[in-house]
This record gives sequence, C-alpha cells and structure tokens, in this order.
Amino acid sequence: MQLILLSSKEHLDKAKYILHYLAGTVKYVLVCKDTSNKGLIAYTDSDYAADLVKRRSTTGYHLKLANGIISWQSRAQKTIALSATEAEYMALSDCSRQVVWIQNIFTELGFPVQPTQICADNEGGIFIVSNPVQEHQQTGHVCVLHCGQYFVILCNTLLINSLISQNKGSQCNTRTCSVC
Repeated sequence: MQLILLSSKEHLDKAKYILHYLAGTVKYVLVCKDTSNKGLIAYTDSDYAADLVKRRSTTGYHLKLANGIISWQSRAQKTIALSATEAEYMALSDCSRQVVWIQNIFTELGFPVQPTQICADNEGGIFIVSNPVQEHQQTGHVCVLHCGQYFVILCNTLLINSLISQNKGSQCNTRTCSVC
C-alpha cells in the first residue's frame, strides 16, 4: 500500500517492464511429463546450527508435481533450535504450511486434492509430528510455535514419511548436492 501512495516514475517504469515481459511470454508454457501419477510430493530437511556465528539452523524444502519442482525454499530458521530433532521439526512445520497453501490453491482452481506425502530424514522430528497425543516434555515449547501441522495431519491432509533408508533427495534443500 505504501508504494502505491509513494510511487515514482521508477516504479511506473518497472511495472511497464514487467507487463512488457509478460506480454512477450504469453505463448510460453511449462511442460511436465510424469506418468507415475504420484501427485504432489514434498521433501524437507534442516541443517542443524549451520550458521556458526548466530547458531541458527537452515530449513529447506521443495514440492514436486509431475516430477517438476513447483515450490522451494532454503533459509535460516527464525529461532535457534536446541537439537537436530527440533530443527527438523521446525522444517517440517514450514514445509507443511507451504503444502497446505498449495493444496488450497488447487482446491480453489477445482483440481482434486489428495493427501500430500512429506518426506523427511529425521525419525525424532517425524515421531513428534506424527504423535500429537504424546506429551512431549522436552519439546513443548516448539509444539506451541509450530502446532498447526497437527491439525492438517489429523484431517488426513498430510502424510509424513521417512527418507532414512531411501535416497536423501531432501538434503538438496540445505546443502550443496549433486543428486538433484
């Protein structure tokens, strides 16, 4: 809202540039070919205390549809995690919010939405997310901050799976990786 009130010629020039670009790419399309019919799949990971100065962990996730990445993020976590499990739990929370947002877009567009598989590689984080009835004495403070995923799991919107024994494709989110 502030930019609208304080707009300048520079802002108008940038808006014209964007409209010119969009007009020139009207006939472009994205083509994703995948015959597996897996639907939306998410991969998430964290790198515990990756920032050696601030001690913040890195959260990363990517969402795939028709074997093409449609959404991704890699960033420092907003709070300091006290363990790798806590960092993974926060990454799962961020990823689950993005998945629900994408599912809502699909629903608004009239596409059928199936439960989305989220793949993670930390058994502790998966256990905490998958067992909301358990009393987590050591992680209660984290559950307060990131409890929204319990609701979507209970409503069968998300399926949390382990990548421990599988190819760790989720590590591409937080580390330099040649798998992707």
